[in-house]
Formats: sequence, structure tokens, C-alpha cells
Amino acid sequence: MTINGNDDREVYTEVDENGSMMVEIIYKNEKAEVYTEFYENGQKELEIRYNNGTLDGTRTWWYENGQKKEEGTYKNDKAEGPHTWWHENGQKKSEGTFKNGEGEGPFTCWHENGQKRLEGTLKNGKRDSLWTFWDENGQKISERTYNAPPREGDKT
Repeated sequence: MTINGNDDREVYTEVDENGSMMVEIIYKNEKAEVYTEFYENGQKELEIRYNNGTLDGTRTWWYENGQKKEEGTYKNDKAEGPHTWWHENGQKKSEGTFKNGEGEGPFTCWHENGQKRLEGTLKNGKRDSLWTFWDENGQKISERTYNAPPREGDKT
């Protein structure tokens, strides 16, 4: 099959009994390039980008109402770089950065009303240093200091 003049791409689709698209996979040289799932209403639910068959690019999830739910980047099948999650009402839910599949650096979460819920730092995927927690009214409820264990091979 030819897509936009490129003979090395093929499209696989699944439809439900009503003919509505459920899944679409675009292949390049017989390896998945873009994988997309759809809700019954036709709205995208999930889109994953691949490079040479490996999760390498953006992965995006949506709520059925079309609001973005989660978006993050991947490299060699592992989370890498910024990731953001949203509540169904569109308010940001959380954001952080990943390195080699593990949380690394500042991490923040918000209540559904937009008030900050927690803030801290991740190291090797574990809580590290000072973490602060707030209630839905924005009142600080606690602080706690964590010490992430070193990753195997890290110099201490």
C-alpha cells in the first residue's frame, strides 16, 4: 500500500461492528511506526510513535472527551525526558522528567482544582531530598526529607 507516495509504508486497521475505527497501525519497512487506538466516538485514545519498531518518540493518551490525559517521550522503549499528565477537566495533574526509564529531577502534582498537591525531587526513580505536600485549599500539610538509595554503579 502507498501512503503519501511512500511505497515502504503499510496501514493496518481494525474496525468495530459499526465500521468505526478502533485501531490503526502504520508500518514502515514492516515495523510499527505509529500505533493509534480510538474510542467508540471516534476520538483518539492513544498514539504511540516508534522508530524502527522501538518505542522512540512521543506517546500521548486522551480522555474520551478529547482532553489530553498524558504525554511523554521515550527512547529505546524507556521513558526519557519530560512527561505531563492532566486531570479530565484539563488541569495539569503532574509533571516530571525521566532518564533511562526512571524519574529524575523535579516532580510536581496538582489537585483537580489546580492547587499544588506535592512537590519534590526524584533520583533514580525514588523520592530524594525535601518533599512538600499541600491540601486542596493550598495549605501546607507536611514536609518530609527522603534519601534515595544510590543506583548500582553510582559513585557515593
